[in-house]
Amino acid sequence: MELHAIILTLDEEQHIARCIESIRAHCTSILVIDSGSRDRTLEIARDMGAETVVHPFTTHAAQVNAAIDMLADRPGWRLRIDADEYLEPGSGERMLAAIAHAPADCAGLTVRRHICFLGRKIRWGGIEPNPQLRVWRGGLGRSEQRWMDEHIVVNGKVAATTVDMTDENLNSVTWWTTKHNGYASREAVQVLLAEAGQAVTGEDSARLAFVPSVKRAIKTHVYNRLPLALRSMAYVFLRYVLLLGFLDGREGFYFHFLQGFWYRTLVDAKITDVKQAMRHNGLSLDAAIQQRLGISVAATALPGQTRGGA
Repeated sequence: MELHAIILTLDEEQHIARCIESIRAHCTSILVIDSGSRDRTLEIARDMGAETVVHPFTTHAAQVNAAIDMLADRPGWRLRIDADEYLEPGSGERMLAAIAHAPADCAGLTVRRHICFLGRKIRWGGIEPNPQLRVWRGGLGRSEQRWMDEHIVVNGKVAATTVDMTDENLNSVTWWTTKHNGYASREAVQVLLAEAGQAVTGEDSARLAFVPSVKRAIKTHVYNRLPLALRSMAYVFLRYVLLLGFLDGREGFYFHFLQGFWYRTLVDAKITDVKQAMRHNGLSLDAAIQQRLGISVAATALPGQTRGGA
């Protein structure tokens, strides 16, 4: 059974060899879709036998779907893995076994995703278990069209596996905060457009794997309805105290407060900033997003996005 991997990259020379090495013995082909690396990412990938293509970046969802379309004529299954992720030893064999024994009505498989921060695997605070649908039959799965937190959705049943995939980024905390600043802008756009009734098609929580669908439901129907600023404090208390995040040690303290409090507070601050620009400067939503977040909603409109509303 064929398995074709998709890796999104941008300046990933520090991680790409580790990622490819963990999967190449188990994949028929590896496609690296790059959005303009200025380092040796593509050279390293090609030297390790991967196919490479440069494709302009708009969103992660659009980039994943572009890669899926490039593989449309290849039979078999697909694997989605980030450049700073890798399969743990033995997981490649378990992945192929799960594919070989998947029933005909199984369209996707989840992996057990782990997060390492500052060299420590984060276990508590609701981070694990973290099953994600990363393997699916060709032609039966695509990425949701979302600005942030996109997932692969499939037409068919989803089965769990014991495949372990670890996210361990080796860049500095300064790099991490810069990246999450950009993520916060995109998440703020997503929230603002949703509040304005400017829906995005292709977003279907009912077709997600079980755990991601539950987490999204809680975020949509509970977290997003709490007052701005207060909700990030409530969230970090839940994670660090009630869900025992403090057991992750010093590195876990940094992770839970940066990712659970600083990041979520930053999203809320950006939402407030855009709304104030609309109210005080008489700007439209799109104009305020452009001015305060530097994102052109029209220029990077997601396929199928419904424009209109406030």
